[in-house]
Amino acid sequence: MKGLLKFAGRMFFPVMFFLSLLRHVRFLAIAALALGVGVWGWRQSGSGESPPPVPATLQEAVDAACRDVPRALPRPQRALRPTLVLPLEGDRELLVTQGVRRALERDGGYRPVDKGKVRELMDELFDMAGVPRQDVTDAATALSIAKTAGAEVVMFGRVQRLEQGDGQAAVSFSLRAFELGSEQPLLADDFPAARPAESSPGQTLHWAWMLGVLAVAVLWPLLTIPVMARVLKMESNAATLLTILAVTAVPAVVAWPLFFGTTVVVWRVALFALMLLLVGLWSALVMSWVAAREDGV
Repeated sequence: MKGLLKFAGRMFFPVMFFLSLLRHVRFLAIAALALGVGVWGWRQSGSGESPPPVPATLQEAVDAACRDVPRALPRPQRALRPTLVLPLEGDRELLVTQGVRRALERDGGYRPVDKGKVRELMDELFDMAGVPRQDVTDAATALSIAKTAGAEVVMFGRVQRLEQGDGQAAVSFSLRAFELGSEQPLLADDFPAARPAESSPGQTLHWAWMLGVLAVAVLWPLLTIPVMARVLKMESNAATLLTILAVTAVPAVVAWPLFFGTTVVVWRVALFALMLLLVGLWSALVMSWVAAREDGV
């Protein structure tokens, strides 16, 4: 009995400190939930009906297909060269067109004409250039519109493939670029990119992985019993607390890629916090059993 009371006094402050840490984790989970709700509400508060979101796999395929566009262009002598990227023929919701503009913006060699103004000016540009309102497919029309827009380079082309289904996305397009005053194209190339979607760690929670994490969480404290026994002989509250945190950290590190990967979702934060609580309590229970056995109770 004295051994149990002695151990209880030794474990009181470490356990209280551990529970206080878990309380902070709970607050972080609540804050993340509030932030997620706020961001969702802000996105939904836009005027008018917003179009449905583009599937992540399709967006990733578009960005991957457009990534090589700046490298295919000759490097300009002066950066931020004004460039008009006209809507590509057959481009649904301008996904590829916007992807090309984003790629140019990140590179910095060519500066796309403000995409917010392009849509507003398109009708006026077509009227001033004297061409019908349709996708631009010839250099003469493109150069005429670019001159009106004050751009030095114009880009146009055609989407050949834009598909999404069964967790896979495929994108390919042809692109041509001309500079004002020259009939020779700066770029005339195809950009095929038929890539299956690569699921990042943490996209799905497979039950087999969950069982594996559970096995680690249960077995790891049992494997550290010899270390716990040596720590308890030191009769140090700090050492006891550090041991509990260290034993809890190993399952947490193993579970992190499964729960999160490259994305953070509110419900996964809560589930991860619950797992930490259970692992910490289980580690403390195992340590109490080791202490009782060492005291001969």
